[in-house]
Amino acid sequence: MQMTPIEQGLARVLGGRIAHDDEIGVRYSLSADGRRTMLDLPFAPFLTEAGADHIGIGPLATVLDSACGIGAMVALGFRESTATVDLRIDYLRDLSPGVSCQVEAGAVDVGGQPEAGMVMMRAEARDKGTNAIIAHATGQFIRRRLPEGDLSAEAPPPAATTNAPDYRSLMGFVSEPAGLRMPFRPGLVGNGSLPSLHGGAIAAHMQQAACEALDTGSGRRARLTTAHFSFLRFAGGADTVASSVVERVGASVASVRVTSSQPPDRVVARGVFTFFRT
Repeated sequence: MQMTPIEQGLARVLGGRIAHDDEIGVRYSLSADGRRTMLDLPFAPFLTEAGADHIGIGPLATVLDSACGIGAMVALGFRESTATVDLRIDYLRDLSPGVSCQVEAGAVDVGGQPEAGMVMMRAEARDKGTNAIIAHATGQFIRRRLPEGDLSAEAPPPAATTNAPDYRSLMGFVSEPAGLRMPFRPGLVGNGSLPSLHGGAIAAHMQQAACEALDTGSGRRARLTTAHFSFLRFAGGADTVASSVVERVGASVASVRVTSSQPPDRVVARGVFTFFRT
């Protein structure tokens, strides 16, 4: 099977397809001018939150991170690798029930040089049923030299469809006294050349921890409006624990901080989450 331009680029930069994107069903394409990255996320029940009938914010964070990261590599002509340093997502509204999502990302600025430069990205996610904008994202991605040696490989077929009933089950999240645990599995890998976990999976995990920490039993719904992630180092092939601190619960707005760590006490990312209480 002939690889698409993006698959060819990912094979050269990462050694193959992105495992976690395949796991959740992401499809890649380029805009007609080849300058913007388009990612489709088809609706599936395992992408929903328990009790909901639309794609949840966890998969949405993942596809926004992927669109920006791949878009940064597109802007660099797939001559360099990239890694997420900073990502901000503003959630505007829920997707329609049973509807797929499309994310479009493009570079705002390319500065510096490999290992000492950044690519600034901007992306937006749309409801494919109504064409309404669901979320905006902006991010900074560090420019990294390619590993030595030829990583190019034939793209394997996408992963088999999961039988998980919802997104929390797919990710295997486990609530523990120390925080929310995300057990490692190969399906969470983002960069197979390292290997390291998908930044979007780390982001989704931290969001889930923030949402669960805010569940105070008051009966009031809290909707995540802004998520801001700072990635400190690569997350390797190990379980990850997201620990939360509720900083403030006001009449209308709540704030939660989350730290993502791998044993022994190796912090890989931090996040700040703002909720609107209805």
